[in-house]
Amino acid sequence: MGPPAAEPKRSGLKLRLLSAAVLVPIVLLLVYLGAWPFAMLVAVASGIMLFEWLQMLYRTGALPAGLAGLGMAIAVVLLGQGWPVAGFGMLALTGGVVWVIVSGPRRRWWIALGLVWIALPCVALVWLRQAPDGGLAAVLWTLVMIWSADTGAYFAGRGIGGPKLAPSISPNKTWAGLVGGMLTAAVASVLFALVMGGQALLTAALLAALLAPWSQVGDLAESAIKRHVGVKDSGKLIPGHGGILDRVDALLFAAPAVALIAAVWPMGNLPWH
Repeated sequence: MGPPAAEPKRSGLKLRLLSAAVLVPIVLLLVYLGAWPFAMLVAVASGIMLFEWLQMLYRTGALPAGLAGLGMAIAVVLLGQGWPVAGFGMLALTGGVVWVIVSGPRRRWWIALGLVWIALPCVALVWLRQAPDGGLAAVLWTLVMIWSADTGAYFAGRGIGGPKLAPSISPNKTWAGLVGGMLTAAVASVLFALVMGGQALLTAALLAALLAPWSQVGDLAESAIKRHVGVKDSGKLIPGHGGILDRVDALLFAAPAVALIAAVWPMGNLPWH
């Protein structure tokens, strides 16, 4: 009876790989184009993520959640284009509307958490991409670090196993996976720096090794919220992956961290310079 039970896992993996094969080239193309194409990608994603957040936490109707998502998308565009008054005003208006439309026993402070959870990393990504010196490379480095850490964690966790990282939140994650993700991200960062002609290779490895566990915190944080509300996935938009929140949970924590690094770190020592 063992082999038939494993077939759904193989089919799920194939579906995940097929979805990634379709979506990744589109995302990379829009990252490369930058400017408005990339800003609109991030804005649309932010609106869908707020929609998923409200559906997940409050089971809000599709129309009000969709209108709230539209407000979030507009706020991200305004903030990303350097219009803080209009952007924060739209964000506050969106939060106020959601505050009125949601119902149920769950506390409304989840609304404020969701707005920050989604808006901050989205604006950080738009800001990073618009940087005149190395904006494209900064976003690419961030994506490569997330993907390499995730891949390293998956294979190290499956191949080595060992003690669980947070069994009450995500039973499949292990300490071996965390270390494997850190090492993989560090190697990928050094290779990225070499391609960019950088010299600070130790710094490149260190930044990636620190970013990897922080991105895992994002993954675990969303898993904790999903367990709290009793859902498996935040949505069903991406076959094999769930919702957008499920797919970019690590990126939502990593993007503000990379933006902060870009703002305070000496430019010549950054892996993408």
